[in-house]
Amino acid sequence: MVRAASDTTTADAVVVGVVHTAAGPVLAPGATEVLGDDVTAALRVLGATGSVGEVVKLVGRDGGLVLAVGLGAEPVDAEKLRQAAGEAARALSGVERAVVALPAPDPEAVEAIATGHLLGGYTFARYRTDTAAPPAQAVVPTPHHAAVHRATVLAEEVNRART
Repeated sequence: MVRAASDTTTADAVVVGVVHTAAGPVLAPGATEVLGDDVTAALRVLGATGSVGEVVKLVGRDGGLVLAVGLGAEPVDAEKLRQAAGEAARALSGVERAVVALPAPDPEAVEAIATGHLLGGYTFARYRTDTAAPPAQAVVPTPHHAAVHRATVLAEEVNRART
């Protein structure tokens, strides 16, 4: 499930984007406001590069999970955001609620993030005897509610076809 909301105070995890640059990984727009500058230093120490598909888990100041996902080099387009959100959804297995603070300046980016999260969190569990953890509920801090709704409808139908 993905929601567009401005209230992001209660979450088990925060997902931020990391951009690949020649000087090393740099937090994507929006991430610094959420976490501060000290995360960039931690990413460099851990050997993060910011390449597409890279996922690094960190512990935040409050003890919560910080998931840094690579967005590749700039410019960051909708496809890179979709891939990053999908990787984040898979890495958030067992987390109940996450704030997805990837750069979402317009409705197209918001829709890409929501679609990626919903498609990435899909699992086919009909014949499984063990119970897989449900995907994390994602909250995208944005006023573009219609984009989240479009992504939800699209992803639900794609996942139904997968099933």
